[in-house]
Amino acid sequence: MNTLRLVLNLALIVVIALLAYLLIASIQEPITFQKEKAKRDAAAIERLKQIRGAQLAFKGKYNRYCGNFDSLINMVKTDSFEVIKVIGDPNDSTVVVKKEVSKKAMIDSLFAGNVKAAEQMPIVPFGKNNERFSIQATKITKSNTEIPAFEVSAPLKVIYSGLAGKYYADKYHDNMRVGSITDGTTTGSWDK
Repeated sequence: MNTLRLVLNLALIVVIALLAYLLIASIQEPITFQKEKAKRDAAAIERLKQIRGAQLAFKGKYNRYCGNFDSLINMVKTDSFEVIKVIGDPNDSTVVVKKEVSKKAMIDSLFAGNVKAAEQMPIVPFGKNNERFSIQATKITKSNTEIPAFEVSAPLKVIYSGLAGKYYADKYHDNMRVGSITDGTTTGSWDK
């Protein structure tokens, strides 16, 4: 009788411990998801901001946006900005105004000289198989004027790959993006 009672008590302790573990895990899972989601969102947004900066530099140089990452990376690695320094007050007629023009490498301005970061531009952070952002560039007509436009995006299911899909099931097929080929803006989907 005592042996049966001891076995039942031990089984009950094991069941209680298992239920306590499951309860704690069910509470911890969404918290862990939110932390990991925030980390991945921040990394993807930072990468998209870098791409936007490179696209704006490309447009400043060529008056259009770039439609492929190879050309965009090449421009960042090899081209430079013209920096114009005005010495004196151009509005003061008694002062001689001088302009000094110098050049600064785009890689230094956009990526702090980090070539590897520039080369990683097309890769979606946390993607399982080195998935790449999709990139498009075109000209659109807005208010009867033709303007250049670009869009760079990645599906949330790629950014959140490996995370529990039940926590973002309603957004599973959505994209995180910067730019828009429909309205010509350079804002990101996170800027809402």
